[in-house]
Amino acid sequence: GIAGVVARLREEFESVSFQGSLARAGAGVFLPALVRQCAEKGLAGAEPLVGVPGTVGGALVMNAGTRDLEIGRITHSVEILGSGGALEIVPAEQIHFNYRSSSLSGKIICFATLRLRAGNKEVIMQAIQIFLSDRLQTQPIGTLNVGSIFKNPEGAFAAQLIEKAGLKGFKKGNVQISPKHANFFMNTGNATAH
Repeated sequence: GIAGVVARLREEFESVSFQGSLARAGAGVFLPALVRQCAEKGLAGAEPLVGVPGTVGGALVMNAGTRDLEIGRITHSVEILGSGGALEIVPAEQIHFNYRSSSLSGKIICFATLRLRAGNKEVIMQAIQIFLSDRLQTQPIGTLNVGSIFKNPEGAFAAQLIEKAGLKGFKKGNVQISPKHANFFMNTGNATAH
């Protein structure tokens, strides 16, 4: 359903390495998996991102996050594919992170290095469980969805506007607006992009 090329980054692009309090992750690393790997290494700072679906590369382009943390706040640098085919390191200070957007749009992201902090592994894991528990109560975790669909307009919340329109729980074909959180659209069968 996408008029274009879709590439899935595998192998090296799904790897994570650590150096001190820095975590270098491939653009294809699933964000919740990255948060858990950081916790296993005793590195704190990324916990609120545990329930955000998608990959590191996509998260950077849209500055994905929650009310507690956006990925741009912990980004140290991003490695992009330059026009000559070599990797170029872009420091976070040269990247403009805004609400659900960044200046990385249109770039080919290969890796990102996140700036974390040393912490107690058990405390970090407890924080992750609290964030996951909160998300389970308020969002349709475990369903086929891609997270929040619409950006919040200034001074309002998209989910509240959808609910006020009477569409929370609305279903058409194999797509349903979540009865739990109206900014999540769930694929309940074999829905397509069309």
